[in-house]
Order: sequence, then C-alpha cells, then structure tokens
Amino acid sequence: MFSDATGAGGALWRPAARPRWVQEINDLGADLLACGERLLALDARSLLSQARTRTGLTDFGSEDFLAGLDVLTRALEEEAELTLMGRIMARDEILNALECRLRIEAAFREHPQIAEEVIEAPILIGGSGRSGTTILHELLAQDPACRAPLGWEVRDPYPPAQEDDPRIEAADRAVRIWRRVAPETESMHPFGALLPQECTFFLNHSFRFGYYAAAYRIPSYVQWLSSQDLAPTFAYHRRFLQVLQWRSPRKRWVLKMPGYIDHAESVLRIYPDAKFLHTHRDPLKVIPSMTSFIGTIMWMRSDRVMDVPAFARMMSQEFCTRFERVKDRFARGVFHRGNYCDVLYHRLVDEPLECMADIYHQLGMEFTGEARRRMQDWLDTRSREKRNLAGHRYGFEQTGLDQEAERERRRAYQSHFGIPSEI
Repeated sequence: MFSDATGAGGALWRPAARPRWVQEINDLGADLLACGERLLALDARSLLSQARTRTGLTDFGSEDFLAGLDVLTRALEEEAELTLMGRIMARDEILNALECRLRIEAAFREHPQIAEEVIEAPILIGGSGRSGTTILHELLAQDPACRAPLGWEVRDPYPPAQEDDPRIEAADRAVRIWRRVAPETESMHPFGALLPQECTFFLNHSFRFGYYAAAYRIPSYVQWLSSQDLAPTFAYHRRFLQVLQWRSPRKRWVLKMPGYIDHAESVLRIYPDAKFLHTHRDPLKVIPSMTSFIGTIMWMRSDRVMDVPAFARMMSQEFCTRFERVKDRFARGVFHRGNYCDVLYHRLVDEPLECMADIYHQLGMEFTGEARRRMQDWLDTRSREKRNLAGHRYGFEQTGLDQEAERERRRAYQSHFGIPSEI
C-alpha cells in the first residue's frame, strides 16, 4: 500500500489511520470482492437510470456529458482500486451530478425566461490550491453587493430556496459524513451548507473537468480530459448560475476555482467582462499542503493513492507553467490590468482589509464601509474558530523533493510576483 521510502529530509507523506468503522466497511467490501461479489455498480447506464428514477425527470439536456461519464465510470471500475467506502462516495457524487443536471433542465423547461438572466462581470478567483483562494472567496462574499454559490445550492440547485429549506440540513449532513470518514479534513478546508462553495463542485456535472481526476487515481480519464474542448463545460457553468440567479436580487458573482487562470480563454468566451483574481503563495508551502490534502481525499476512496514524489514534482511544475502562461496572456492581451489582479497570500493574511481595498481599487469597484465592516466581522469570527481547531500539519520533507533545488527553480516566479519565502 505505502512504502517506507524517504525523501530528501525524511519519511514521505502518509495518510492518517482511518476511523475503525470506515475500515470495517472497507474490509467487508474486500471480503465480498474475494467471493466474487461487487456492491454498487458504477456503469453509466445504471447511474443514468437511477438518477431518472430518483428525480422523476428524464431530460439531461445536451448529451455532450455522456462521453466523459462513460470514460470516467470505466476508469473508476478498471483503475481506481476503490474501497467499498470509495464506491459509495463515487456513486453518490456521480448520482448527485446527474440529478442536478436533470433539475437544471427542468428549471429551463418550466421557466424559459431563465435563459434571459445575464451573468454580469463575475469575479473569478484562481491560482494554486492552498494559496489563499478560500479566504479571498469568503471575504468577497461578505460584501452585500456580491454573491457566492453556497454549499447547499451547489448540491441541490432547484427549485429556489424557501424558508427553513430542508436541503440546507441535507447538505450539512453530507458534510458531517465527509468529516466522519476523514476527520483530519476539518483542519484542511472549510465545508458547510451555508458557506461559499467553489465552482468545481458543479462543473463536475459536465464530466469534462478535473474534479474526479483529483479525487481518484484514473489515468485514462486524465488522458482523455487533456484533449477535450472545455467550451461545453463553461457553457453549463453559465446555465447553472442563471438558475441560481433567477428570482434572486441581482448581485455580482464571486466565484472560486483553481482552473480559472489556466482556462482563461474558454472562460472569456462565456464571460467576456470577467475579472480574474490570481492568488500567489510560496510554492514550498503550497506543494506539501496540496500533497497532504489531495492524498487524504484519495485515501477516503482507495487504499492506493498518489506516488508522492511524482505528485509533488507535478505540483512544482505547475507553478512554472502557470507563470509562463500568465505572461503569454498579458502579451496577447487576454489579461490586462482592467481584468486581472495578483493577490499575495502574505498580504491577504497579514493585512486583509488593506489588501481588499487594493483589489477593489484595481478592479474599479467601490469598497463600501458596509463591505469593510462585514469583512472585519468575518475575520474576527474566523480567528475565534481557528483557535478551536488543530492545524493542518505537513512538511516539505514529506514530498521527497530537494528543498534547495526547488527554491532555486521557483526563484523567478517568486521574484516576479514579490512572493516571500515561508520556509
């Protein structure tokens, strides 16, 4: 399962021990498999059928998602080496995506005027995971003039919310289950029904995006994905937001997803007036943090997770690749100072309101007193909550990479954006 190999500074990252009840479920699954039994089929046909049965709906809209669903389900069966808990989670995630597609199409069919909703000048937060994107997203969501998708409505977007909507409790229950499967995730990332949610969790409805590739070891799906046009993915993105925006006060969307920077051209075809916020942090802090986080997500689903040094090298290379692409996009006019702003993690953490004021100024937005007050209230609450949580623990030595060599490789990136070293 895991070797005792060591990196340049010590033992490689290993996941925490599973809760006993999770291990017992997985042991049962292994015993059944040894007897020739496999619970919970993951074939596309049965998943489509069950989604229709559970919702009473039949129209999935455009069929451009079917190819990705087929590649994904084959990869999950043939490559992912899922535990029984992994099969439960995979089936739940795919069914939720399919049911959301059915409800989105039902919304447009019942209320064709939804298609007239304009998603105006959305603010798109992107950059490497663990670089401050979540803090930035939650701060912007405090502005009364802005709106972020919430955890519950990403999971179950239609019909519009009602007072004491039972879907809120259902979404919180799903989060609690996640925490019980891997309690250490509570210190890694905030999830909740009423918290801002990143767009990855509804872009996965297209089955043509990277969510599943981050949660499972499925190389054939990753290879297939690398050759795909993402235009249908972001067209669905707009369709989803139109449903959430319908019958709601018109506000500016603040949206978060690491891939916004990497797929800027595809995004701008759908949202030509979009504003990009690109977060930056010391790569030698991001790489081990992401290794621990993604490794834990995979460990929830399989006994076999990533090759740690290979994953760390890939993460390291992403900084260089993204840096070169940003420079190229400025040279071609895709990015310019009117639609793009760099956000440094250390400023966001050390002087958050001053950092926010600079962002608003650069993007030509008004930073009102009410927005500032609400952001300060959020910061005060977050500080109290963090004191009651154990910190996310990780170290660069667990990546298997050479720290001095990596620091030198990322020097140009850090120098260009003014990113201080944290280790």
